[in-house]
Amino acid sequence: MLIEPTIDIELGIASKPQISKLGASCSLEEVGQYTQLFHEFHEVFAWEYSNMKGMDPDVILHNIITIPNINPIRQKQCPLAPKLSHLVKEEV
Repeated sequence: MLIEPTIDIELGIASKPQISKLGASCSLEEVGQYTQLFHEFHEVFAWEYSNMKGMDPDVILHNIITIPNINPIRQKQCPLAPKLSHLVKEEV
């Protein structure tokens, strides 16, 4: 899986910063257009969980409960059928 690098853009004010991320491949003109769009439609976006009325917090947040002082163990990778391996290589 290829993950594009991102850049942080500041959309809030100094007393209440609201940082969003854009793809690093965006041109300066695109960054300006997106920033203007975010400022123009600021009230449409949910910047905090409390802004999402009616959403169950269990859907928004999750916790992975672990035992203290125990290192996680990585599971062994399952073998893939040879007939399917070329499909995975094409996708990756």
